[in-house]
Amino acid sequence: MSILVNGRVAQSSTIRAGLNIVRKVFANNDLSKGVSTHELYQLALREPIPEGFKGDPRLTAEPGGIKGITLPPHNEHPIRSKVFLKNNILPALVGSGEIVKVVSQREITFPVHLVKKGKVRRQATRETAGASPENPVTVKAWVWRPTTDQESMKRLKMSQKAQAANKSRTPPAEDFSHLNKRRQKTREEKLGGKQAS
Repeated sequence: MSILVNGRVAQSSTIRAGLNIVRKVFANNDLSKGVSTHELYQLALREPIPEGFKGDPRLTAEPGGIKGITLPPHNEHPIRSKVFLKNNILPALVGSGEIVKVVSQREITFPVHLVKKGKVRRQATRETAGASPENPVTVKAWVWRPTTDQESMKRLKMSQKAQAANKSRTPPAEDFSHLNKRRQKTREEKLGGKQAS
């Protein structure tokens, strides 16, 4: 059986197995400071493949597979590629309120080089140029962090729903000064003879 996730067809068994692996990564490791997508991908690949799991048969180099596409690097694993992790697994975890993406301060101990159009620049980025293990540099980075309190997330969602319901019940504004005289009079009659300002 296949399901549609973010406009793409993916096997539900692959997504379920991938969700379980990423949940296990967050449960077994101390990731309270956050983890980048690349680091999360590397940790997920270290997890053992579930027993009986088979990769997507359409994504093989054998005859009968989809022609003209780049094959994922790890089709035998539930997290078959970084793109699959970003497009299918992480949005599902964000939607269920299990993880959030936040900006965090991170220590970099090596210079980071930009990659543009497949080519690595010689010079490191300005922020990380002087980074070394002896002299770490702190930079801001987007990281995935597990939500600490599921109940507080549920309460927040319920309060947002209640606020949205209250907005729909609020009466229209009483200020009709932007209307012409004829429409002001009609509006007053419609609302029960209230005075316009």
